[in-house]
Formats: sequence, C-alpha cells, structure tokens
Amino acid sequence: MKKEEFPTFLNEQPTVVFGRTTRELLVILVGLTGAYLVWTNIGALMPGPDIGVMIIKGLFATVPLIGSLSWPLSKLPRALWKSGLLLEYSIS
Repeated sequence: MKKEEFPTFLNEQPTVVFGRTTRELLVILVGLTGAYLVWTNIGALMPGPDIGVMIIKGLFATVPLIGSLSWPLSKLPRALWKSGLLLEYSIS
C-alpha cells in the first residue's frame, strides 16, 4: 500500500502581504506609531512651524521608525536578532 504525504507547512510562517509575516507587520506598525507619537509630543514641547523645528522633529521621529524597520526588512539570520548578537555580527 502506498503511503500518501500531506503537506502541512508547519515549519513555515504564513505571509500576509508583501511576503511579510503578521509579526513583522506588527513590528512595523508599532514603529510607525512610535514615530508619530514622538513627532506630536516634540511638537508640544517646541511649537511652531519653523524649518528647524521640523528638522528636529523629523530626526527624533526617525529613530523608532528605523529601529522597527531594521528587523523585518533585514536579511540577517533571525537567531542573531533573538540572541542580541547583532552588534558582534556587524563588527566582524
């Protein structure tokens, strides 16, 4: 009797959109939300539509955005991100 194989794909994460998993999309969403909150809260501390204020707000808002986009969009192994060895990997 022939044994049939059923594909279960248990070792793969399902992708939602643009080849990204739900976890990666949530990390991106958290980073976008953090960047928006930083932008609005710095706007409360430094009011005014001056170009210098806009540049400072933009610089501070890019920190959470870059932090949240670096993990989902990187091609580094996930084990480095989980173990915190990213700094050692980028230096050597």
